[in-house]
Amino acid sequence: VIAVSAGVGGSAGLAGAVAVYTIENNTTSSIGARAEVFAARNVAVLANDFASVDSLVGSVGAGGSAGIGASVGIVIIDNKTYASVADGAKVTALGAGTGVDYVSDFNVTFSALSDSFKGAGLPDWDASGGLTASNATANNADSKVGLTASDARDVGLSLLTKTRNSETFTQTANGVVVNAAASNSIRSLEIGFGGGGSAAIALSGNVPVITADTRATIGAAQINKMAGVADARQSIIVAATSDIYNMGIAGAAAIGGGVGAGAGVTVTVVENTTKATVATGADMKAERDVNVTALSKADFVSFSAAAAGGGSVALAGGVGVVSLTSTTTAQLGGKTVAGGNVEVLADDQTRVASMAGSVSVGLGVAGVGGAISVLSIDKTTTAEILANANVTALGKDGTLSGYTGADMNSTTAVRGINIAATSGESNLTIAASAAGGLYAGISGVVTVQMHDINTSAKIGANALINQDASQPGAHADQDVVVTARDTSISNVYAGGLAVGFVGLAGTIDVGVIKTTTTAVIADGVNLTAKRNVRVNALSNKAGNSVIVAGAAGLVSIGAAIAIYDYGN
Repeated sequence: VIAVSAGVGGSAGLAGAVAVYTIENNTTSSIGARAEVFAARNVAVLANDFASVDSLVGSVGAGGSAGIGASVGIVIIDNKTYASVADGAKVTALGAGTGVDYVSDFNVTFSALSDSFKGAGLPDWDASGGLTASNATANNADSKVGLTASDARDVGLSLLTKTRNSETFTQTANGVVVNAAASNSIRSLEIGFGGGGSAAIALSGNVPVITADTRATIGAAQINKMAGVADARQSIIVAATSDIYNMGIAGAAAIGGGVGAGAGVTVTVVENTTKATVATGADMKAERDVNVTALSKADFVSFSAAAAGGGSVALAGGVGVVSLTSTTTAQLGGKTVAGGNVEVLADDQTRVASMAGSVSVGLGVAGVGGAISVLSIDKTTTAEILANANVTALGKDGTLSGYTGADMNSTTAVRGINIAATSGESNLTIAASAAGGLYAGISGVVTVQMHDINTSAKIGANALINQDASQPGAHADQDVVVTARDTSISNVYAGGLAVGFVGLAGTIDVGVIKTTTTAVIADGVNLTAKRNVRVNALSNKAGNSVIVAGAAGLVSIGAAIAIYDYGN
């Protein structure tokens, strides 16, 4: 999407460019209610949707007296991707022959920028603290969120200075596969310039709005209950996976003989739902494994910058806002008997890197500059066996990786049932403002991050676990593992400088990090395991804040304040 405008006038020049692009997709694959499907090999219900938008919007306004340039780019994506087996259906796949490929996840890596855009061009203004491009993570680093503030810094540097690549990660399974996979990517650049002999105004705005709903579901259906000799590889896969990426750049510059005003604003709003579910009332069996997995990844990059110069007064502001609401759910209800393992996994990883800055110089009277960065994350990640479910996993075919609970990372090989809800949030924020004026320089920087994170792994009330008549034949190392794990990390660098007869500079960094991490085997559960039962709730939080305020003038005031509230 490209929109460009220019306006030049002897007295006044006005230019405006607005680009609005909308994608609305409904991608559905289903087996309907009361349908009967039998296959000697495999049954695959697959729904895939991949959307990518690049947007460039620019404007230039120049006039002998006044120049105004404004550019706004709005991209709206509203996608639904559903794969389902409806209530009352009867579906059997014996699993013979070659298996079915399906998208179980997205593999995210970084690579060196291949075009002329050189990334953030980060100065080594805090080399002692590691804010240098050389500390960016390796290109093939794990996309899961780390445990330390340094990890937040390093992956943030990769997001700011490298190209992000996302590729589908496919697996092969025999039997019944219900799979929904969706990817949404927006990259946008908005630039506004204004120049005038008396006054100049430049504005740029970048507003991506993404609503994504990705679901793989089995209703109250019968799966693999028809007569037939099943292959030893027969499995049931219910997998939903999603990937979201947004990079938004908004820049504005204004130069006026009298007054110059510039503002660059990026506002990102995302609502993402990823669900893999098997309903209460389902009746399923598999010779090998039953996997119910919901995996979500989201990366955000925000650049907001403004510069203003005026013979008398200069005003400049850079604002970056990211708001994410994410729900990732894996649920298993009804009755399930697996000769191998049962895994119920929900995983949601979010990484954010943002830069906001402004420079304003008012030669005659005053320069006023401000930078604001706001991050809001509201996430619910749930993995559970539903109340009153009846689930048996004999553990006779292969092992899974399960958390031991000894620390945040230790795992071990397990057999049987593994229920895990894992969530990660990483944030790097860089915000700076400089202002200068003959009489007054005023600079303000505000950074805010708010996390409300709920991570839950559960076996619901009155569930029957490993109570099927086949249980005596279970592997001797049969386990039941329930794990909830969350890590929230952040690194903030913010500074303001003001120079003038009166210099006022203030920097405020606020963080409110609220997490609830719960692992539960509920009341009334009847559970048997031949080896271990583990219930783990693991929570990690790490933050680093470097804030600076500097003021120079006959009257000068500088203040820097950091306030953090961590709650469990």
